Amino acid sequence: MNRTKMATQTVVGLAIASVSLAACSPTPSGEGGASAEAVYVKSDRTAEVSSWCGDKKLTIGMSDGANNAARKQMLKVIENEVAKCDSLDSNVLYANADGDQQKASSDISGLVSRGVNVLLINPDFGPAQLPAIRAATQAGVVVIPMVVDPGGTPGADYAAKVYRDGAVDGKNLAGWMVTALKGKGNVVHLGGIAGNPFSGAAHKGIEEVFAASPDIKLMNDEPVTTNWSAAGAQTAMTGLLASNPQIDGVITESGEVAEAVANVFANAGLPIPPIATSSITNALGCSYEEFAERGKAYPLFSADHVFDNVSLALRTGVMVANGKEAPKNQVYELTPTVDTIQGKNPVCKPDLPAGADPSSPLTDAEIKALFQ
Repeated sequence: MNRTKMATQTVVGLAIASVSLAACSPTPSGEGGASAEAVYVKSDRTAEVSSWCGDKKLTIGMSDGANNAARKQMLKVIENEVAKCDSLDSNVLYANADGDQQKASSDISGLVSRGVNVLLINPDFGPAQLPAIRAATQAGVVVIPMVVDPGGTPGADYAAKVYRDGAVDGKNLAGWMVTALKGKGNVVHLGGIAGNPFSGAAHKGIEEVFAASPDIKLMNDEPVTTNWSAAGAQTAMTGLLASNPQIDGVITESGEVAEAVANVFANAGLPIPPIATSSITNALGCSYEEFAERGKAYPLFSADHVFDNVSLALRTGVMVANGKEAPKNQVYELTPTVDTIQGKNPVCKPDLPAGADPSSPLTDAEIKALFQ
């Protein structure tokens, strides 16, 4: 990535690299475009509360499009962050659409009617949720899309966004894969929900990196649908192996999917190929440990600290609601936590649930309580 005119500033308790938009800002998906300059942000678990918490009494809301273990942990991270700021109502109003696009939009209007002042949205359905997002903004709510980029224009359709750029994630995972395969091999990319913009952007990022390595072949023209679930991944990977027995590497977007991929290869009696993923899970770490004990370790990479994205979104929303300046277009970059080629193996905590994220800011006790 060609970053020019890099400067470091402290905003929202973070070290932020201010980047020339023309050089490398993410391409926005959907309607409109990101008119604000993109800044790249990373996890900051030591931020002073005074750097973002104001005096204004605020009610926080959160709207989710999907319902899984990761989303439970995200909500808890938000609740913990809210508890740090005395002016915030400790009761976070929450709605989950459970994969229903129409409900995701109605949930937004429902939270507005319940009186939220700051609304954090996981826009899993991308630009399709923009009308509801705009309506909430027009109703006077500080709306912060997070994790996924819904398109639209920050500062107009919503106050600001703090999201993962799928293209950036895809490039990082693909770059590791080129190294793992020594520049030669057949690779597949397993995405999430059919047609979701994040997986589409990640796929483009992967293609861009592989274009510079002519002996690496990306075998699917678009992300393979898995719904980010183990069952979906098992079905998809089994089908891919049936039609393409020579698969040398797999890129996924979920630790749950990565674990399922490893199991499909092992159950087929095949060596497990290099796997590059994000959103590590405890189950993947424990599964890897078991394979290693049986002499079947495989190259594994994971980029994580996924839940810190929502902490930054909350801080940004509170700052805006208190009239403070905050970047409108924040691209959250993951932190690599696993790279077995470099000797950084995944963590296994047998006493924690399978879906727990070992890189989460939550304590083990908090995670256990969530899954009781």
